[in-house]
Amino acid sequence: MVLYDITNNSIRKRIANRLIAEGYERLQLSVYLGNKNLKNDKKLWPVFCQWIEKDNGKMAIMKLPPTVVQNIHLEGEQMIDFEYLLGQKFCMFV
Repeated sequence: MVLYDITNNSIRKRIANRLIAEGYERLQLSVYLGNKNLKNDKKLWPVFCQWIEKDNGKMAIMKLPPTVVQNIHLEGEQMIDFEYLLGQKFCMFV
């Protein structure tokens, strides 16, 4: 799970677009869920750090066990494929 607090609109949009491109699903405006560890990505993590520093923002990354992810309950129009994010299936139909 990735959470961030960024005031600069363009940086916030860049991070959001990049997380989505990396397969993360948006749970809330600045909360994303994915099955990759950003800190292990030697190309992407430094870029995120630069963007965060430029904005004086904050970012938190939490590794959630599958039992926690399976118990997330969402309200609203979000359609998130938790099985895909948990690695229980390998293709997603849109």
